[in-house]
Amino acid sequence: MSKTEQDVTKLLEDYVKKDKIRKKDIPEVIFAIQTAFEQEELSPSKIVDLVTSMHFTIIGPFAEEILLTLPEHQQIMILDSFLNADRINANAAHYGIRRVIKLVSALLGNGASSAHVDKALRRAVNLYSEKGSNEKTDEVFRDCISDLLDLDYDSWENNEVTTLCMWLQSMVDYIEDENLVGRIRNFHGRWMKTPTEKEVHPPAEQLPQKGLLHQGERLFRELETFFVNLSKEYVETKASEAAVRADFDELGTRYKQLQSIVEQLQEKNHALSGTVNELNQCMKELRDENTELNRRLEIAYSAEGNQAKYELEVYKADLVKRLGTKYQDYLYMASQDASPESYQILLTVLEDVFDTLRRKGIEFAI
Repeated sequence: MSKTEQDVTKLLEDYVKKDKIRKKDIPEVIFAIQTAFEQEELSPSKIVDLVTSMHFTIIGPFAEEILLTLPEHQQIMILDSFLNADRINANAAHYGIRRVIKLVSALLGNGASSAHVDKALRRAVNLYSEKGSNEKTDEVFRDCISDLLDLDYDSWENNEVTTLCMWLQSMVDYIEDENLVGRIRNFHGRWMKTPTEKEVHPPAEQLPQKGLLHQGERLFRELETFFVNLSKEYVETKASEAAVRADFDELGTRYKQLQSIVEQLQEKNHALSGTVNELNQCMKELRDENTELNRRLEIAYSAEGNQAKYELEVYKADLVKRLGTKYQDYLYMASQDASPESYQILLTVLEDVFDTLRRKGIEFAI
């Protein structure tokens, strides 16, 4: 099962678990049901089972927006699946009849074929004959009565007419329209078949015709069943074909998208290649410039060192020149005997030495 099928199934199953479907949630549910019908691995009967297991408020939108938009043969198949779904058959606490009469109301209100309405109404009447109805179901049923009285019941059996008449009669106390009440009271007499019409003393020559009629009805039912089964197979085949075609179209679209992405990546790669070449050239220029700067810096350091050495030698030579005579005076006085005169001369020599140092910028802190 594809991810889409899993997601759709999960969404529908989540709504099955909810006690109520809000009005704003109905578009999402309908879209999920439509998507489910488009999936190859999800059988229509399974989808219908999920629908019949949801809150009954979804039945009307389901009939209007999905069931009645399908081809006639698909409508027959889905309608049969709906009317014979497990929870419809079980009809626990009037669960099934409420949904079937809700479907009848939707079919009447959206111009469905009389055959579809007749089939759904017969199913509702059959469920009513088994377990009756309840207040919520009767509310929906009362809204349909005017339209139901306009239908043709000539093909109905007497017991079916009687059961529907009982249901209609139980609604009389809730209806204020006297004309509608009168039509309800006339319903049984209008559509009930009397024994004299078809049952009492048929002529001998008609007996073979009656047997042929029964055989014809049985053959018709068999043909109808065969047609329904054939319709199911056709729908499944078409669904499979549509799914394959959809997958092929999706792959084609995906291929075009990937091809477009590849072309975009190639363009980006070309642009990035040019950018990389430009950056490499910039790096080479920066390395060359760095080498040149290092060379100039070394020359500058070398020149500055030579200049400093030269200035130091000049400075030393000037000191030697200035202090040379003082040093000779010092040596001479050092060789003489100590006396007040020699001491005074040495002080004078020292004062001249320190005076010379100060003039050269050498200061002594005291």
